[in-house]
Amino acid sequence: MYTDRMRRTFRQLDNHCPKGFSLDIIDEEHFLTIRVDPDQLAKLDDFNQRRAVEYLAKVHHALQSEGQVVNLVRKEGRP
Repeated sequence: MYTDRMRRTFRQLDNHCPKGFSLDIIDEEHFLTIRVDPDQLAKLDDFNQRRAVEYLAKVHHALQSEGQVVNLVRKEGRP
């Protein structure tokens, strides 16, 4: 379950997120899913792609530190 404490922890990492990148956190009852849009990632330059991956790792680690099971998935891209 996605708690207020997890939401605050996630929001504290906002300054690590590069402009033009975002992710979705989906509460799946017994675990959380972090969903990334690969098209957003592809539009970033090399430096910001690295920052985005670091941000994703920080969010993943922060949510796991709160005792949550976390999955990482990507949105359906264009064929």
